[in-house]
Amino acid sequence: MSTPETKPSPSLVACHPWHAPCELASQRVSASWLRLLRSRLRLGVTLIELMIVVVIMAVVVLAALPSLLQANNERDLAEASQDLAASIRAARFRAVSYNVATGIIVDADAEQVRMLVSPNNNCAGLANSKVVLDFTGTAIDIRETAGVTGQTICIRPSGQIADAFGQPWGGPPADNNGALRFAVSHTENTYLRARPVLLPFNGLARLGN
Repeated sequence: MSTPETKPSPSLVACHPWHAPCELASQRVSASWLRLLRSRLRLGVTLIELMIVVVIMAVVVLAALPSLLQANNERDLAEASQDLAASIRAARFRAVSYNVATGIIVDADAEQVRMLVSPNNNCAGLANSKVVLDFTGTAIDIRETAGVTGQTICIRPSGQIADAFGQPWGGPPADNNGALRFAVSHTENTYLRARPVLLPFNGLARLGN
């Protein structure tokens, strides 16, 4: 009895470009990869990939944090020194504009700047102290020429500064530039250079070098 002839399995048939089985197999493989790619795109990123991105972002933020804090402290210090000079100039503007005496008290102990007003051009009539600048509870510290803190600096209608009795300023000596010197510093970042504020005898407060 003759045994029936067995046909080779399609998987064992040599695959040639001109054979139909080869072309069909290639199409099946391409379709499988396409379905896998589509499912991958629908799933999006995996949890591990997302965690890797988060870790990288955290490292970048931590590396930049000291520079950001430094820049923020420098900005606060610059704004505080500008505010101090502006508050003194505002008092001078009032004195000159309304022809009245105006007083300024830079109180380094209270971390405040107070303005006093007079009903006339007499420095002896200064009263009604009003806080115009307050650094209490902040990291800003005011330092002054020895002996100035708490003293009333009168700005006469001419714009020049005087003592509380209207006499030419005879209090603490001025610096080499002929001006009373204040300094604004940052208590939380001692590496930052203090910003000086100069008050010359003409009352035009300005930022120093």
